[in-house]
Amino acid sequence: MKKKRIYAWDYIRVLAMLAIIVFHWNQFRYAQSIDGPNIFLMDFPGGNVAMFGVSFFFILSGASLMLTTEKGLTLWPFYKKRWLSIYPLFYTAYAFIFIYYYVIRHGDPGGTASGYIWTLLGMDGYLNEVVSTQYLVGEWFVGCIVLIYLVYPLLRLGVLKKPVVTVAVTTIIFVLLNLYYPFEMSRTHFFVMRIPEVLLGMFLCRGLYPGGQRSEAFYKPKVVVPAIVLSGAVFLVTILVPLPMHELIVSIFMGVSGFIFLLFLFESVTSLGQRFHGARGAECESPDALAEKEVVASNKFGKSGRKCVIGFVNRLIVRLSELSFAMFLLHHALIGDYMVKYAGGILSARHQYVLFAIYFVVLVVVAFVATKVSRFVVKSIGRAMTHFSFS
Repeated sequence: MKKKRIYAWDYIRVLAMLAIIVFHWNQFRYAQSIDGPNIFLMDFPGGNVAMFGVSFFFILSGASLMLTTEKGLTLWPFYKKRWLSIYPLFYTAYAFIFIYYYVIRHGDPGGTASGYIWTLLGMDGYLNEVVSTQYLVGEWFVGCIVLIYLVYPLLRLGVLKKPVVTVAVTTIIFVLLNLYYPFEMSRTHFFVMRIPEVLLGMFLCRGLYPGGQRSEAFYKPKVVVPAIVLSGAVFLVTILVPLPMHELIVSIFMGVSGFIFLLFLFESVTSLGQRFHGARGAECESPDALAEKEVVASNKFGKSGRKCVIGFVNRLIVRLSELSFAMFLLHHALIGDYMVKYAGGILSARHQYVLFAIYFVVLVVVAFVATKVSRFVVKSIGRAMTHFSFS
């Protein structure tokens, strides 16, 4: 059976991306001494929006990997696919910012040439706090996820063959590292400390999307209601109550509870809609089917006709979700260049929202161009290699 797109994951991915962008926007305003209020939500008693935004990404990574490899994994194709999912776009984003900073604006990259070795490996942001690098884009997350990809086949084997042992060993390692953390790198960045979130995503995928299909659990109120209530309650506590534990642990509780809450919320809304259609004797309609109806309605009634809002929103979220990695790579550098002109000044909330809206549109456009360029380069290299291999 063909796997259907899981729209709830797209919504959560876009929310995570927005949380991180908003966090860095407000953080940059602090750093540049720009007087004015935060935009959207930034800080709360239990932490900040980036804490659950980053956690969502790790959980989604685990779930997505399990979805595509549950029935089988061959090492070379797996690592090749993962490399292609990260490095071409990473190199393209890096080239964009490098050309803008150091060629167009004649900036000085500083550092040493050896620092570019870490860039080629995608580890410059990850190791930036412990070694000299030429970091420009991607922050610590890129290197962290690369290392998680490297160990994923072992994690998958554990989840499929020895799930209890895998959870127990991971928990013991996590607890010991929290009690006796020996490394200079921040523990929130160390890839081993983010494996619990990845494992949770893997287990959620196996339990709630067997064979890539949505489980009947999403249709059962006795499952959905307690899941939403309990996870929502935990999420609110982690947000509203300053917990006496390390930021990383709070972030994991916040991310896990928030992810489960949003997952069941988004999926249950779709399920209720399908139950409603089914009760009327109509076949359940997927967001794809609704999107197709939008096109039909548009053709029938003209451009001014009423469009299917659900289909439009789903397509918009899917497009933003597909661009989320490129936006993540580019957003920090673009915020810095965009906001530096206001350093030391005053920005009202209204002014900031206008600036943010313009910035977001620019970010989407640049991310779209970077994605297209990256794919074009990969395809061109592939065609050239095929040509030379047969010549």
